[in-house]
Amino acid sequence: MLGNCQSGALSLLIECICPTMKRLSLPAIHTLDKKKPEVVWSIVRDVDVVIHQPISDSFQEIGINALKLKFPNKLYISFPSIYFNGYFPNLIYLRKPAGGTLGGRLRDFHDSRIVEGAIFGQSIEEIKNQICKKIPVDKVLTDVNISLENLRKREIGLDVEVTSYIKKNVFKKRLFYVFNHPINDVLIYVAIRICDILKQNVTNERLQLGKNKPDYLAKTQAPLDYSIIQLLDSTVSNDLIYAIRDNSGHVQKWPLINFIETQVDLYRSITDLEKIYNFSLRRNEKLEG
Repeated sequence: MLGNCQSGALSLLIECICPTMKRLSLPAIHTLDKKKPEVVWSIVRDVDVVIHQPISDSFQEIGINALKLKFPNKLYISFPSIYFNGYFPNLIYLRKPAGGTLGGRLRDFHDSRIVEGAIFGQSIEEIKNQICKKIPVDKVLTDVNISLENLRKREIGLDVEVTSYIKKNVFKKRLFYVFNHPINDVLIYVAIRICDILKQNVTNERLQLGKNKPDYLAKTQAPLDYSIIQLLDSTVSNDLIYAIRDNSGHVQKWPLINFIETQVDLYRSITDLEKIYNFSLRRNEKLEG
């Protein structure tokens, strides 16, 4: 299994619902040293099937095209990098121009409205009002559909898609903790499609075991955008809590006002914040364009 943080969670679920398959997983691709491809080669050499997300040629000898050339007799099954920002239109990474990502209370994730509030000297109350402001339903639906269409485009040419599942369930239940951390149900949908390709039967009993697993990607959680809440099924609640969880299950939470205060304190200590923010916006536009 090769990919980002989603690949590790997906491999655990495939192993759960289809125990005839033995999992050999690697750390998230961006944490691997592309100058030491032997780490990846040693795993790929010993497997029959390589399940992977698109990994570009920028990863050199551990990119998918390079691996297919080196190991042409393996079965390769591709699935998308599952990115959906329809719930969190203001959630972003702050990439540094010199490299790396600015961290914060919510690890690598930041709310652009808080960043802008800190840059332009807004009060905590002004930032809170901006976050709590609702936008028209038509605009929300348009943004959600754009995010779904962007995901669908990234699936072109891949063996497995997930857009149809997200589109069907997007307002029925919360599907993401942050824009690239889906709940297990989303990953189980992908896992079943992969098992179908491999002609591996998934029993109802094994499927239920998978569904009973705690969400593997729940370690970072942002509140749903206020404008989204009005469209969700009435059974879906949003407590405006920002949270992080560690491997032991410990949860640290921040209510909205407290989170804004701590983030603003951080941002105002960073002299080149505006430069980092503008660089991140330009980079994001280029990626989504």
